[in-house]
Amino acid sequence: MPTFKEIAQGYAAKVRTATRLDGFTKAAAAAVKSTDLPGSAILKVAKEITANLDTYRVDGQPLTEEQRKTILELAGQELELAMPSDFYWFIKGGSNDAYMQMITYVGNIVKKAGS
Repeated sequence: MPTFKEIAQGYAAKVRTATRLDGFTKAAAAAVKSTDLPGSAILKVAKEITANLDTYRVDGQPLTEEQRKTILELAGQELELAMPSDFYWFIKGGSNDAYMQMITYVGNIVKKAGS
C-alpha cells in the first residue's frame, strides 16, 4: 500500500486536472456556482476519491474515518489550502451531493488548484 502522503499527492493531482478540465481558474474561484457542479470533473473526482478510499487497508482493515481524514487533509496541504480540512469536507460533501456547502469548498480549492 502506498503511504498516506503518496495517496494524498495522487488525489491533489487529480483535483488539479479536474479544475483545468472544468475551466475553473483561480481568478474566477469566487464565481463558482451550484449550477457548475452537476456533471463537473471536480465532482466526479470527489466521488472517485470516496470510492478509492474504500480500497485501502491498514493491517487488513478498511481505513478508519480518522485515517481517511488524515489522507484528505494531506491532500489539502498538497493543494496549499489555507484550511486543509476543507478538502476533507469537500470529499464528504461530494459523496453526499451536498452541493450548496460544496460551493465554498470548491471555491477555496480552485483558488489554489485552478489554472
